[in-house]
Amino acid sequence: MLVHGSFSFGTLAFSEQRPLAAEFELHVVDRRGFGRSPDGSGPVDFEAEAPEIAALLDPPAHLLGHSYGAFVTLQHAVDFPEERGPLVVSGGLPSSRYLERVTANLETFEPGSLRQQVAAERDRAGQPAAESGPARTLSLSDLHLLRARVGQWHLQPAPGIAPLEPAVRRVYRRGARRYARAQAGGGDRAAAMHRWRKRVKELRYVAEALNRYRPPPRWQAAVSDVLPGVKRKRAKQPRSATFMRRLSRRADTLSELLGEEHDLVVLEARVRAELRGGRDGDKTLLKLIAKRRKRLRREALRRGKRLYRRSPKKLLRRMRTAYASQAAAAHAPPGAAFPGPTA
Repeated sequence: MLVHGSFSFGTLAFSEQRPLAAEFELHVVDRRGFGRSPDGSGPVDFEAEAPEIAALLDPPAHLLGHSYGAFVTLQHAVDFPEERGPLVVSGGLPSSRYLERVTANLETFEPGSLRQQVAAERDRAGQPAAESGPARTLSLSDLHLLRARVGQWHLQPAPGIAPLEPAVRRVYRRGARRYARAQAGGGDRAAAMHRWRKRVKELRYVAEALNRYRPPPRWQAAVSDVLPGVKRKRAKQPRSATFMRRLSRRADTLSELLGEEHDLVVLEARVRAELRGGRDGDKTLLKLIAKRRKRLRREALRRGKRLYRRSPKKLLRRMRTAYASQAAAAHAPPGAAFPGPTA
């Protein structure tokens, strides 16, 4: 059972977890007042929602809570310990009642029995080697043989990003496909933009991981400015060496735009769900949300066109050159001149 957080609902928050249905009986719930669930009555907090989750749960079950849903699932574990199964929480904190229960368990904990159990496990683990001399001799022979084989290994020099290129190519191609679907429109445009955002973030993480350039700490510059007779020397980075950083920044900016558009999708769904009350200003708010979403989509698609304008082959060539340039810059003395990049 998957329990979502605030500003979302079940099928949207866990759209990427749907393949789990191939191995599990998957239940994606909408918490009270979200998605297809009614508002209900009474206070809205995780202590009130924990019994509602218990009513839907058929133990034994795996329970996963994200963000505010993590608060709810942790509270369920406290209030219904007999139903507790595997629990996964993400981005949430336990309540005071949960901490009180943990504190009570720690106060009644007897370390003596645990110490005896660990000692028994240790003794059982040591029995085969102590009882069987041939087995121990065979283990030592295996270790000596392994050491001899490792000694014959010939490690190649640093290969750059060559071992990672297939994975980088997949990440870039997946993002380009998601961009094409988002640009084409049709179908569930909001879901297409949201899935594209996840691929953009993947590209950003790849670029950040491969970026070897680290600017000097700010405190070093500040000390150099105040010390008399000390001139600051900066190693000027060639443009090819800054490609990774520029790529990660562009992907980060694009993912922020897509994230804002996704937040407006969730807000729009929330406002539409409350239109039954006929509150003044709701329709005006929906118009403003639609106008802002349109501007964000237009800007995101414009930036996406620039981000994915290269073929995977050309992108890898640029990344390969940037990685090599950064490696040369990292080992060069301050103020050194760098040769032009080689393809």
